[in-house]
Amino acid sequence: MKVYSLFLLLGTFLGASEYRLGHGVEINQYLTLGGYFSTKYENSQKTKEYMLDDVALLAYGKLSDNFSYLIELEATQFWVRNFGNDTTQKNMHFHIERAFLNYKQSDYLNLKMGKFITPIGHWNLTPINVLKDTTSNPKYASEIYPKFTTGVMAYGYLPFDESIEYSAFMQQSKDLDPNYVNIETDEYYGVEFKKHFDNLIVGVNMGEYELEEEHRKYFGASLKYEASKVQILAEYSHLIYDHPNTSTQEHDKYAYYIQGRYKINRKHFVIGRYERFKDEFHSIDEEIKIIGYNYRPLYPVSLKGEYQLSSDEQNSKVLFSFSVLF
Repeated sequence: MKVYSLFLLLGTFLGASEYRLGHGVEINQYLTLGGYFSTKYENSQKTKEYMLDDVALLAYGKLSDNFSYLIELEATQFWVRNFGNDTTQKNMHFHIERAFLNYKQSDYLNLKMGKFITPIGHWNLTPINVLKDTTSNPKYASEIYPKFTTGVMAYGYLPFDESIEYSAFMQQSKDLDPNYVNIETDEYYGVEFKKHFDNLIVGVNMGEYELEEEHRKYFGASLKYEASKVQILAEYSHLIYDHPNTSTQEHDKYAYYIQGRYKINRKHFVIGRYERFKDEFHSIDEEIKIIGYNYRPLYPVSLKGEYQLSSDEQNSKVLFSFSVLF
């Protein structure tokens, strides 16, 4: 069945009286259909455009008490209107963003097989725009490590300390959809540990992967604090890699951000973020400061606006987005 037919089918089910926005439509005990879309307007020195940015279809469910699955098909920059050069572009090809089988053994050992989100920090674990607090992503989230892994992952809590969560993953094959990744690799390994306190989660992670002829390794840390009306996110990652065409043995790239969110009430949020990205090999050193606002009339609906002030003036921009999770 073509993707367009699936969306038509989804639209039919959305008319059901028992449907709740953001929870998908339960077709039967084995299949729930859902989806999301996001629009974005960007205005900067380099770009002035409006786009239907993300359009996605989700299918997920439980096959038994132990087995569950999820499939996500997504098209990005689905429709783009560029006001600067008066052009319109379409990209209606859907890619496999996620497709995995999950096996739940216990709180201490679970397995995930297929293409899944790389278990790093907090930002990378929230791939759907409507669930994020800002329209933009920090460069940390795309420049250091592959955001997705095609392979196998073990995860759970440590039996001798249930406040510590672990994830360990391995990839030894091409990506399930190599045209839809931020960094393409066929060899990737990593591990993360997170310690849970009352209002605080602190994590450390490390990994290594191959990119063409480069061997890359990274290490990082994350923090999430949430209490009452305040949430603070902070993440850091440092990449070390060998470049075959240079005399220098190793090169460094690092990125970090710290973001604060204040909840005015259940519908209104104010966000501030500071981030820095540095790539020594390409002589890039950029600082970005963001002030933003997020309005949620309902949790699965988000209207966001933000202003980015970059140390590279031509990268400063204004962004607005509207997104819905079905």
